[in-house]
Amino acid sequence: MSDNLFIGTSGWTYPWRGILYSEDLPNAEFLPYYAQHFNTTEINSSFYHFTMLKTIEKWRDQTPDSFRICAKLHRSITTTSG
Repeated sequence: MSDNLFIGTSGWTYPWRGILYSEDLPNAEFLPYYAQHFNTTEINSSFYHFTMLKTIEKWRDQTPDSFRICAKLHRSITTTSG
């Protein structure tokens, strides 16, 4: 895949068993499997709450160095009025 073209979805925890994931793939293996087929994902949960460092480190450890995780900015930054 191109070094400057990133293709992925908004998250990896969807009901894709039998579509992307095998029927017997444990939920804990979804991200590593996803990262074998795509090179980026967007994190939507970061819009609603700040993600813990240990969670980010876990995601990093489950994906290749070239994989990009794009976090949506927290709503306190993007939706403040006035």
